[in-house]
Amino acid sequence: MKKLILLAALAATGLAHAKFYVGLEPTMMRLKFEEGYGHNIFPKNYYGINAFAGYMFNKHFGLEAGYEHVKKKKGTVSLGDNEVVGGVWNNPYPNPHQPSTWNYFIKQRYPYVALTARTNVFDDKTSVIANAGLVFSKMKANYTIVKVRGNAVPNRPYNFNKEKVIPMLKLGLARNVLENLELKVTANWKNTKKLKLTAFEHANIGKFKTFPKNSWGLGLGICWVF
Repeated sequence: MKKLILLAALAATGLAHAKFYVGLEPTMMRLKFEEGYGHNIFPKNYYGINAFAGYMFNKHFGLEAGYEHVKKKKGTVSLGDNEVVGGVWNNPYPNPHQPSTWNYFIKQRYPYVALTARTNVFDDKTSVIANAGLVFSKMKANYTIVKVRGNAVPNRPYNFNKEKVIPMLKLGLARNVLENLELKVTANWKNTKKLKLTAFEHANIGKFKTFPKNSWGLGLGICWVF
C-alpha cells in the first residue's frame, strides 16, 4: 500500500509539471557551401521564422515539434575567370574560362521533431533548454547562366531539389517574464551537409552539383505556456 501511495504521489507531481506550450521565433541561419559547389553563387546568411509547439511530460523532459520557414533568396552574381560552379567550369561554352553572369534562387524548409530537456539555473524563472531531434529538410535551388563576357547567351537553368531527414541540436536560455510567458534565445546546428544536390547532365559537361556545409543559427522568440 505504501508503494502505491508513493507511486501515486510521484505521478501527481509529474502531472503538476506537465504543460503545453507554443511559440514563435525569428531566426538567422548561417549556411555556407563547399568551394566550387555553390560557394560563389549562393548567399551565406538567411532569415526566417520558426513556429513551434511542445508538451513537457514533467518538469525536465518533453517533446517539441516545429516548422522553420526560411525566406527565399534570389539574385544575380558575376564570376571572374577560371571560377568553378557545380564542380565544373563556370559555363558550358567552348571556352569555359571566361567571366560570366548567373541568376540564382534558393528556398529552404525545416520542419522538425525533437526531444526537450530543461532545468532551472540562477533562479526558478530562468531555464536552460536543450533539444535533440530530426529535421525533415527540403532545399530547392536553381542557378542559370545568362551572360558570358557581358553578352547575353541562351539561358541554361540548373535545377536542384532535395528532401532528407537530418539531425539537429538546439541549446537555449528561457526567462519567465510573466506567469505564462517566456522569452527565449537559442542557438542551433543542423547537419545540412547531408543535403548533396545534383542537377541534370549536359552532354560533355558532367553533372552540376551543389554541396552545402553544416549550418548554425540563432533565434530570439516568445513562448506561451498553458
